[in-house]
Amino acid sequence: MSTEVENARTVEEIAAIDELRSLILLRFPEATFHVEHGIDDPEAIHLVTTIDSDDAVDLLEYVLDRQMQMQIEEGIPIFIIPTGLSRASSKDQATLAARSEALLSEPTS
Repeated sequence: MSTEVENARTVEEIAAIDELRSLILLRFPEATFHVEHGIDDPEAIHLVTTIDSDDAVDLLEYVLDRQMQMQIEEGIPIFIIPTGLSRASSKDQATLAARSEALLSEPTS
């Protein structure tokens, strides 16, 4: 049994993991993955994605809309966690921080 299947609880979660992994591999064919549950929120699924650290911001921007759609519309608590982000340039970190801030300030309905 694969790690993804062991760490997912429903068919929908398995499908979400597979979809995001396939989407990421289209743009980042060197990416590798593993699945974890959140420490603070065991219901959360973390798709830990290892890519070149210079691509971390691009990765998040590339999948963010679909990830948010899965979370909000489909009720799947899935998050892409890129590894190597700490090695990203300060410009990339600032861009990611600004994007996160903008998302947090958007009204929810």
